[in-house]
Amino acid sequence: MPQTRIQSLFSALCNDDRKALIAYLTAGDPSPDRTPGFVAALERGGVDLIELGVPFSDPIADGPVIQRGSDRALKSGTNVRKVLEIARKIRETSQIPLVLFTYLNPVLRYGLDALALEAGCEVFDRLRLSRVAYRSHRRASFGLGFPGSARHRDARLDEIAARRRIRDFDAGPGRGGREDR
Repeated sequence: MPQTRIQSLFSALCNDDRKALIAYLTAGDPSPDRTPGFVAALERGGVDLIELGVPFSDPIADGPVIQRGSDRALKSGTNVRKVLEIARKIRETSQIPLVLFTYLNPVLRYGLDALALEAGCEVFDRLRLSRVAYRSHRRASFGLGFPGSARHRDARLDEIAARRRIRDFDAGPGRGGREDR
């Protein structure tokens, strides 16, 4: 089985003894047509992997910067379908690893099976669900990533992290996109 873009990236990083530079963008902020250009600029600037966030109307785990970005993206008409269109546009010119980062609500509304079919490995390399326990979802045609938190460490996540040398962290309510960094 061939390596995924994420596996290839982390293999190369390990071989070069480098750390990954991972960027997060709220897809559709300030407008859907500008997001592919932002991704291209980040890639030219040395970013190794991009997390594209699906804007959500009640982002409890996000800080004020991401909350405002989500608000602008929602006002510009961005939803799961539009994020998939944005990602397909990015794929026309780039093979940078892309992670679809979202809360569970938009996935359930869109449909996990439909999302897995439409966002599968040709478009996104991983689906990262915020505030979802690891064992609660196992069906998808592409990787599922579940953020861990300092308060709720799951032994399974620790085992996966140790084996793959990769760990996702979700700092808790209101921490993502803090202004004081």
